[in-house]
Amino acid sequence: MIGLPYFTINVKSNLFKFDTNHQYIVLNTYYKIWDKIRYLFLLPFCQTVYSINGTIDYSFALSLAIKLKKKVVMHWVGSDIIAAQKAYAENKYKKAFIEKAIHLTDTPWFVAELSKIGIKAKFQSLILFEKMEPFKPFPSVFSALIYIPQNNQEFYGIYKLKNIVKQLPSIQFDVIGTEKPIIDMPSNVIFHGWVNNTKSYIQNSYVCMRFPEHDGLSFFVLEALSQQRYVIYNQKLDYTLLAQNENEVVDRLKQLKDSFDSGNLKPNLEAARWVEHHFSSENFIKLIDYLTV
Repeated sequence: MIGLPYFTINVKSNLFKFDTNHQYIVLNTYYKIWDKIRYLFLLPFCQTVYSINGTIDYSFALSLAIKLKKKVVMHWVGSDIIAAQKAYAENKYKKAFIEKAIHLTDTPWFVAELSKIGIKAKFQSLILFEKMEPFKPFPSVFSALIYIPQNNQEFYGIYKLKNIVKQLPSIQFDVIGTEKPIIDMPSNVIFHGWVNNTKSYIQNSYVCMRFPEHDGLSFFVLEALSQQRYVIYNQKLDYTLLAQNENEVVDRLKQLKDSFDSGNLKPNLEAARWVEHHFSSENFIKLIDYLTV
């Protein structure tokens, strides 16, 4: 297992819960020299090379795996698609990466995006929700939560957020991921920086928002839905509120705030049931067949 360390470590942990017949070895071939050496040593003895991060232009590790006729599985997760689209448009890609690998994606709408660059991918979630948790009561104050990483604020919508909050001074907005914004923000926005307990911040909000320039199926979104919170999203997804521009976000927030003020804002229970069904262990373990059969 190679690729993005955050995903490989978590996915391996979940795979191990359901499959003890195979050995899954995570190697950080991006940043650790020793893991690159281990990869070269272990590659001849493995059945599959599983990369959680796709590519069509360059990867020594995957090129070598294909040359040795290993099964190669690429799992596309988002930013890798942007790079692949650029490589495809500039005709700087390897046909073998497209034709000789099994392609999966963790996001339903990426299937169509990948098809435009010649990749036939199948949707396979990387996320597992084994059991719906008891509902944590809403807080007494209506608030909205958004994740914006410190080093990628513009891509994740910091300028959009400023335009939105200026129109809604009575709503509290909480931002996790960023401690120091790159622009001045109104006083009704609180920046919490990097947090290790994202779930507690979700539970202390009524609505979570997400509108980056390009996005995969976000764990932040699914976690919010699983906690029976409302989600304003710039992608079409069941049990979320679609908003593809700033005015639509403002309208959605006003609607939710009006329901809160009138005492009619109920938990988003059906959303939690939907997450529990579609991201169950039964669906997650289908990944094992892609890797081992």
